[in-house]
Amino acid sequence: MASKSGSYLSFRYKAAKLRDAAEEFMFAVLQADKQGRRQTGLTAREPTRGSHMGKASEDSTSTGGVTGAGRFAFLNVVQAAYRHAREVYDSPATEHLYLTGPAMAPTLNWKGAKDVSARERLVVRLLRHPGSHNVLVGDVVAFHSPLALPDDSTHVMVRRVAAVEGDEMVSSSDAEPPFLIPPGHCWVLADNSQLRPEAGEVIDSRSYGHIPFSAVIGRVVYAASSRATHGPVRNNPAHSEVGGEDAAVVAAEVDVERILREEERIDEFGDIEEGEEEEEGGVGSDDDSGSDGETGKGKGSDGERKGEVKGKLKGKSAGSASGDEGGNEGSDAVKGRAVAEGSSKVGKQAKGQ
Repeated sequence: MASKSGSYLSFRYKAAKLRDAAEEFMFAVLQADKQGRRQTGLTAREPTRGSHMGKASEDSTSTGGVTGAGRFAFLNVVQAAYRHAREVYDSPATEHLYLTGPAMAPTLNWKGAKDVSARERLVVRLLRHPGSHNVLVGDVVAFHSPLALPDDSTHVMVRRVAAVEGDEMVSSSDAEPPFLIPPGHCWVLADNSQLRPEAGEVIDSRSYGHIPFSAVIGRVVYAASSRATHGPVRNNPAHSEVGGEDAAVVAAEVDVERILREEERIDEFGDIEEGEEEEEGGVGSDDDSGSDGETGKGKGSDGERKGEVKGKLKGKSAGSASGDEGGNEGSDAVKGRAVAEGSSKVGKQAKGQ
């Protein structure tokens, strides 16, 4: 039975990777086609009224020449898109980050409600082209903070999707009329219902409104901080059902035992000796290299699980996205050195209330 289950999860994982590659292929081809049309300025046009036969024949010859060149260019585009799609297929489908703050308690980092330094390690299933087909109501997503500067992609928030495009939002206040989530957007909320946005205790769509799908980095599929506090994250049933895509990705790319050993070493020694090589300012890769992070000790857990862990992530802080009025308002992300096998080593840290 276990063998059949493992085979099915392996099939689901490969299917998910193939879908990612296919999406990337189509996106690359369409983008190249649009760019080519803008550069050449070629547009379809109707024959000019009263044109002579000789002129029409001349235009046809000219068009044939352009078409031949266009076909050659298109083949180059397809070949480049295929190579890129293959790279996507061969790349990990996950990245790791650390979550701090009480906003997602009790689902994630439940000790953050009492300990501002508490943190929990999250595994994020990357969504290269997020949209209504893969960002669903109930999903816990990591996304670029709408409070960050336009050129700053390092600040990350983690919230749960409460509504998507086309859904009607009705306020509890009569002074605010109902409205629809516009196309290409979603509404995200913190899980911690005890925190009040009007008091500045938490920031989510009640503060900054709907966010574009394009801001979504991925779906949180696993959380871990110690042997007593680790497990899959509950998302929309279409994703987190038994034998679903989330389980397939976790089974293929998440080495839970290694993660737990590393968290125990962080708890005991305050650092990780492996993967010391670091690169400045970018997402890491499979060689355990990444960009700088910030130092932070904390404790963490997932949902109803209990336990704690202390840790430290080396590097420098990326700063606050929100101005932190009156405290740890908002959610900062800090890129750093990651520590998980079989994943793209990001080590971003999402923190705040």
